[in-house]
Amino acid sequence: MLDQQRLRADIKKWHQQQQQICPQVVPYIIAEPYCPPQEEKLFLPSDFNSHDRTKLGLDILGVEELKLRKGEANDALHSLREHIRHSLALRQHKNARKNAVHGQEKNTRAVRKIKDVQTKIQDYVNKYRQARAAIIALGSNPEDPRFDYPELKDADLYTKNVDQPHNLGDGGKVEGWIWRKGKHGNLSETEDAEYTLDSHVQWHRARADMERWQEEVEILAQEFRRAIQGFTKMEAVWTALAQDHSNDPGKQAYALKTANMYGQMRKDAEKKFADVGGTWPSAGVNLAEHIRSERPDARIDWDAVVAENN
Repeated sequence: MLDQQRLRADIKKWHQQQQQICPQVVPYIIAEPYCPPQEEKLFLPSDFNSHDRTKLGLDILGVEELKLRKGEANDALHSLREHIRHSLALRQHKNARKNAVHGQEKNTRAVRKIKDVQTKIQDYVNKYRQARAAIIALGSNPEDPRFDYPELKDADLYTKNVDQPHNLGDGGKVEGWIWRKGKHGNLSETEDAEYTLDSHVQWHRARADMERWQEEVEILAQEFRRAIQGFTKMEAVWTALAQDHSNDPGKQAYALKTANMYGQMRKDAEKKFADVGGTWPSAGVNLAEHIRSERPDARIDWDAVVAENN
C-alpha cells in the first residue's frame, strides 16, 4: 500500500512536469480513467502512434525517448546476465557437498536468497520487454536485420555454468541469445575482466560443443556408408549362392529372397543417405581427405567480429 502511494505521488509530480514541458498531452491525462498507479499511462511519446506524435509535436521527444529506451534495454540485459550468474552461484553453493545446507533454518534462508534473485531476474525480463515494446512503438522495425533487440523468451535465459563440468546432455542445449548480444556498458576494469573471462569460457565451450556435434555427424555419415556397403556385399553373396544352387530350387529361392531383402535395404539406405545430403569419396580420394573437405569453414574473421561489437 505504501509503495503504491509513493508511486502515485511520483506520477503526480511527473504529470505536473508534463504540464510545463508538453501541455498538449494534458487533455489525455485528464481523460484517463482512475486505475491503480502501476497501470497508469505516463503519456510518453511511445504511448502514441506516429500520427498522434506528429500531431502533438512529440517527435523530438520521441527521438530522445528512443535513446533512453535503448539504454534501458541494454542495462536490463546486463543486469539480467549478472543476476542469472548470481542465481547459478547460489544454487551451486547450496548444493555443494562442502557447503551442504543442513537444518530447516539454513535451508529456508538459502531458498529465500535464491527466490529473491529469481524475482529480480523476472523484473529485468519485464523491464527489457517493456523497453523493447516502446522501441518498436517509436518506429523501429523488429524485422530489420539491424534491429538489436530480439524478442526475449524464457528459453533465452538459459546458460551453462562456467564453474562446473558439463552434465550429460548439456552438449545438445543451446544458450540463449542474451549471452551473445548486448554491450558491456559502464563496467569497471575488474567487472569487465570478469565478464570477458566468462565470455571466453562460454565461447570455448560452445566451440567444443560444435566440434563434437560435427564429429557425431561425420560418424553417422560413415555408419551410413558402411551399412550401404554391407548391404551391397550381402546382396552379392546371396546372389552368388543362388547361382551356385541352381540345381536345388528350394535353396535357390531362399537365397534369391535373402538377396532381394538386402537389395531393398541397400536402396532404402542409399535414398535416405542422399536425402540428407550424404556424399561419397571421389575416385583417388581417401576417407580422411573426403571428411576434411566436407567440414564447414570454422575460421573466424576476428576483425569483423570486433567491428560488429564496437
